[in-house]
Amino acid sequence: FQDFKFHLVRFKPKLSACVCQGNFGGIGLQFFNYATATLEHGMTVYRVLGNSPAEAAGLKIGDVITSVNGKKLDGMTYEEAYDYVVDFVNKGETLAMVVDRDGQILNFSLTPAQFTQKYVEYKILKDNVGYVSIYQFGTNSVSELNEALTELEKAGVKGYVFDVRNDPGGELESVCSMVDMLVKKGETII
Repeated sequence: FQDFKFHLVRFKPKLSACVCQGNFGGIGLQFFNYATATLEHGMTVYRVLGNSPAEAAGLKIGDVITSVNGKKLDGMTYEEAYDYVVDFVNKGETLAMVVDRDGQILNFSLTPAQFTQKYVEYKILKDNVGYVSIYQFGTNSVSELNEALTELEKAGVKGYVFDVRNDPGGELESVCSMVDMLVKKGETII
């Protein structure tokens, strides 16, 4: 489980390098942070990290986790619910989650694991436009962007949309390498 807002600040430099390389341990979920508000229904999934146990299990953005290991999350503050979930993750225990997906109640079982996060995801939008989302500029981002561009070009996309919303940054060298893939040498960019 990884919540950048709370954890990146506390990482030691050695661990920071692991994050930029995409190495994580946990279940691979990020939640909307409701600060001190009381949860009315549960914790809403903000992001499912690529290659994580959560992705493998089929959790999706917008899913609302209503209970974990038999305990309902409604009525808790975000911080109480977050700490409750993280306690199981830190112990390496499997989490039995009940999820509300647009009114459909689903059950998931997630076991924390080590995984290498996928930082670049892509798809083809209508009108044959390639959509590339970059979640962080890390060591693996360069090869993942190369793969995305290669596959989208094979599919014959007419143009690209690059989405870097909520990207917290990362390694300058990775950013430069990625820009080199997109901009010809000597071109001015604004």
